[in-house]
Amino acid sequence: MNYGVNENNEKREDVYMGVVSSYLDKITEEIEFLQKKHYKKYDSRALIAFRGEPRDFMDTKLMPSIFREPPLISKEKHLFELFCDYELIEHNKRNIDKAIETQHYASISRMLDVTFNAAVALYFACSNNEDDGFVYVFCFPKYYSPHSNYIEDFYTDILKSKEIKTYFKNFKVFSHTYSNDRIKAQSGGFIFFPGDTYSPINHIYYKRIEIKKEDKEKILEELDVIFHINKARLFPEKDKIVEIITEKFMQNDYLLEELTIKSELESCYRRISYEINMFDDIDKINKLRYLRKEKEDLLMYIKKQFLKYDLNSEDLKKDIGEFDSLIEDINKKFDFYMSII
Repeated sequence: MNYGVNENNEKREDVYMGVVSSYLDKITEEIEFLQKKHYKKYDSRALIAFRGEPRDFMDTKLMPSIFREPPLISKEKHLFELFCDYELIEHNKRNIDKAIETQHYASISRMLDVTFNAAVALYFACSNNEDDGFVYVFCFPKYYSPHSNYIEDFYTDILKSKEIKTYFKNFKVFSHTYSNDRIKAQSGGFIFFPGDTYSPINHIYYKRIEIKKEDKEKILEELDVIFHINKARLFPEKDKIVEIITEKFMQNDYLLEELTIKSELESCYRRISYEINMFDDIDKINKLRYLRKEKEDLLMYIKKQFLKYDLNSEDLKKDIGEFDSLIEDINKKFDFYMSII
C-alpha cells in the first residue's frame, strides 16, 4: 500500500510500513545476536539500548560532546553554575541530575545519549539526508539507576578535580530516567564516561546497522505517520536561552558501592572479564595484546593515584603498603587472564 491522504488532506494511518519495517527487522536480528552471545555465557539480564548517528563520525563516533573539546572538561562545574544562574536547573539538585539536564538542554556533558526505543534511534540516524547514517544496538551486562547514591558519589568524586579516583575506562550505563519531558519523549538513558580522556566503547558491546541516505526521507515520513515520532515530539522544550548559556560556556575561561581505588579495580576486572569472554572474533595474539594494553593503562592509573600522597605523611608506610598490594593484585589478575587465553 502506498502513502495517501483522506478527504481532509491528512495522511492515512493505514500506510504500509515498508522501509521502517525492513530496518526494524535488521535491528531485531542484531538484538537477538547480541542477546544470544551474552546469555551463552552469562545468566544476568542484559540491557539493550540504541543510538542513532546521522553519519559515520569515524574517530569521534559514540563520543560524548565534552571530549571533542578537551579544555571544556576542566570547566564542567561552571556549566552547572551557568544553568543555575539562568534558573534552568535548581542549585540544590544532585550533581548527576545537573549533568543530565545540561546534556539534554545543551548537549554538553561526559554522557552519551542512548534510547531504549529503536524507532527513536532510527529517527536520529536520519536527521540529515546527505550521508548514510547508523543505528547502534548495544547489549550491556551491568547498568545503574541514575538516582542511586553510588552514582551520585561516583560523579561528585570526579568533580573534585585533584581527588579523582575513578578509572577512565570504567564507563557506566544508566537505565531509564525521566527527569525532563525530552528524556521521557526519547525514552532516554546514558552511557557515562568518567575520565579526563575518552576511552572508546569496545566493539563487543554493540552492532552497527547502516541506514542508506536514499531511505532517510521515507523513514522519517513513516516514523511520523505510524509512531508519531517527529521533531516536535522529541524536542518539546527547546529554548532560546540555551543558546546563550552554551555560548557563554564555550567562551568563558572559567549501585550500592563505595567509591575507592579497590572498587574501581574490581569494576575494571569485571569489564575485562566480560570483554575477554565476548571476544569471539579475535585471535590469541590480539587478545594478549589487548590484555597487555589494559594492564599498562591500569598500572598507570594506580601510579597516578599515589603520586597525590604527601611524602612526609605519617601514613606513608601504609600508603606504600597499599600501593605494593594493589600492584601485586594487578599482576596476579593479569597473569591469570593470560593463562586462560
